[in-house]
Amino acid sequence: MIKPIYICISIVVLVFLHALVFSQITPGFNQEVGIEYSTSQKQIQLKFNEYVLQIDNEFYVYLKKNFKSYPINHHDFIVENPKAIGKRYDNKLEITDNIIDFEIGETYKAYQTPIYPLIKRAELNSFGTKHISFEYLGHEQFFDIDSAFFSIGLMELSSNGISTFWTEISKLNYNHFLSQLSEASNTLNLNQWGYYMLLKNCSEQVYPNNNNMQLLFQWAMLIRSQFKVKVGFDKDDKLSLLIPTVYIVYNMDYVNINGLKYYLMGGGTDSKKIRTYKHDFPKAEILMDLRIRNPINTIPDIKSKDFHFTFNDEEFTVSLEFDKQLLSFYQTIPLSDLAVYYNSVIGDITKRSIINSFTPILEGKTDKAAVNMLL
Repeated sequence: MIKPIYICISIVVLVFLHALVFSQITPGFNQEVGIEYSTSQKQIQLKFNEYVLQIDNEFYVYLKKNFKSYPINHHDFIVENPKAIGKRYDNKLEITDNIIDFEIGETYKAYQTPIYPLIKRAELNSFGTKHISFEYLGHEQFFDIDSAFFSIGLMELSSNGISTFWTEISKLNYNHFLSQLSEASNTLNLNQWGYYMLLKNCSEQVYPNNNNMQLLFQWAMLIRSQFKVKVGFDKDDKLSLLIPTVYIVYNMDYVNINGLKYYLMGGGTDSKKIRTYKHDFPKAEILMDLRIRNPINTIPDIKSKDFHFTFNDEEFTVSLEFDKQLLSFYQTIPLSDLAVYYNSVIGDITKRSIINSFTPILEGKTDKAAVNMLL
């Protein structure tokens, strides 16, 4: 039987010999692998550059030739007055019909913020930048942007002018800006609408007092962020940003293209038709989701408001706190399907305030009585 000591000695010798041999080949081997890896990375990046350049050019050609007129529709939100209840039903009533007057829309899975594109063309390591800053949700925002953004323009509001703008802005270092925008969005825990609003604020800093350039900048950057989005213009030379959403939006004009409602945002028109194009930019596949799936990070501006109500002939008053920063953000969101609100989180400040205000009122009441009061 081999003694354990001899086994240990054998293992030590083998390890020593392996290390000796490996030490002789490692430097050259590592250098060779490093060169091959670097070369491979450069080749991949060149392919990415060629791919992005190709689809950018194809989109330019498409835009130049394919703007067509589409009818504008409108979806009103109709508020119906509540009807008086003629008879109060007792608990013994049997429901025989399987009829629902209103159904909450289907819920969809979506990312809280856009996915940053994986296929990106290479950008310069050094280029001139300009600084912009503004306050958003109570936080001071800072961005360094390729200075060339500030000097491009729209030569004419036409298919030719828009396609030329696309080519010009595609030459700039936009990924440098989008990486900052994505980082800020993640820090603030923004939903997709919040990302769009953050981008909108940036556009107002880059192109102050120029609504058309703001919309074109938003359009190009949303496309690069993988959003399904278009631009269009009417006979009065008014530009609009066309954004489809996961859930229906009310009280807003839209055009129906490929079975999707593209809502006219950030512009608007008095015309009955708008000129735009049918096919979206390749890989721009994200539909705008208005839901707030995670709490948004603000620097809270806490306010309070008293609410009065009567239940069983008894009057109650509750004082509820809310974050004015969040309230201002909510007011930017278009009126949408109930599913948006039922599938969105409530702010922590308001949540705690509701619990603290209603807990003493509901204390001692049965579940049924508590539910009736809350309803």
